[in-house]
Amino acid sequence: MKEYGAYLTPEKLIAIELPVRHHDSAVHNRKMRRAKADLLAMNLRHYIDLGAMKPEDRWEMEKAVEVLRKQSK
Repeated sequence: MKEYGAYLTPEKLIAIELPVRHHDSAVHNRKMRRAKADLLAMNLRHYIDLGAMKPEDRWEMEKAVEVLRKQSK
């Protein structure tokens, strides 16, 4: 999942990096950050739903998805 900005270990999420700026238009950059945050949230949700992690790690991932959902609004 590194291509989407998430750095995962088998147990937990290490860091989330969203793109800072790659275009001259602020509106375009905002839309891109929102789209990537939404895509990352969907991918993390899918990873969580696989159910192959410990409950405490699942809680951390749920929080990460919640933060990303807020960023994508």
